[in-house]
Amino acid sequence: MLRDDPVPDLAKTPMACAREARGAFAVFAISVGGSSLAAYRAGRRGRSSSRARIDRRWRNL
Repeated sequence: MLRDDPVPDLAKTPMACAREARGAFAVFAISVGGSSLAAYRAGRRGRSSSRARIDRRWRNL
């Protein structure tokens, strides 16, 4: 009775946790990606690989 039952957590995981993770990543992308995106637009020298990695991460969401 006192131990945590994993079934409710597993039941709420697909929608609730995905929504929380997406919101947290959106905040992270806005805070961190704002300056990095400005630097990316300023000089597009060696940023193609990291930019592709960011695009791939957004596509997987």
